[in-house]
Amino acid sequence: MKKLILLLFLTILTPLLAGPERHDHLGRYKKNNVKQIGPKQELVYKNGKLVASANYSYNNKNQLIKINYSRVNKSNGYTTLTYNHLGLIKENTYDNSGVINEEVVYKLNKKGFVIAYNVTDYQMNQNILWTFKYNNKMDRVISGKRLIEKKLSESFSIKNKGNGNFVRVLFNYKHERSGFIENIYYDQRLVKRIRFSNTGMREIHYIYSKFGKLTSMKFYLHEKDKKLLMKEHILKYTTATPLKG
Repeated sequence: MKKLILLLFLTILTPLLAGPERHDHLGRYKKNNVKQIGPKQELVYKNGKLVASANYSYNNKNQLIKINYSRVNKSNGYTTLTYNHLGLIKENTYDNSGVINEEVVYKLNKKGFVIAYNVTDYQMNQNILWTFKYNNKMDRVISGKRLIEKKLSESFSIKNKGNGNFVRVLFNYKHERSGFIENIYYDQRLVKRIRFSNTGMREIHYIYSKFGKLTSMKFYLHEKDKKLLMKEHILKYTTATPLKG
């Protein structure tokens, strides 16, 4: 149950499951140069009912420093974030009693981009390492791989489709193609992510306010000839001012 609330967010809030299929919608608030404070709350609805939420806290640099999780209005643990002069270097997730469940340590290059991160899952007694390869300018990931207990479990490569859109081709531990993920942008904003694998097709739709702030994420599952809405995340802000940077 303690892990369930984290899985509901399907983001790098729980980096144990992070990888090419996960998009961190809070990533812009985990850097050193944050122009404006991010959302204060995220609400998760399934079938029109509130099932989970997260409250976000920031420091005086507008960096995200703590996430408090709740499930059906009951506290369900928290995550703390630590920074240095380059950017985010650690995320620790705890249960309600303050016992650590998961630790994520990030390795950054001199530009502050993540080149690797190591996840220690204390509940499963498991270690996961993600490493990433960048282009020559060192400003965009072109491939990556995941090791579980030092054994290859997954990898990906990225193909540029133009117009700011990219496809991530996924491979299993045998380097057999296992699916793909396509990011679709409009006006320099991510508006849709499509993931296809042997388990089916899923979509996430991103909705923004007139000021450019992300306000909603809708998660869909394709089942036979139907497109089913699985859940929706609503983001709440303290102000409605335009997003900077």
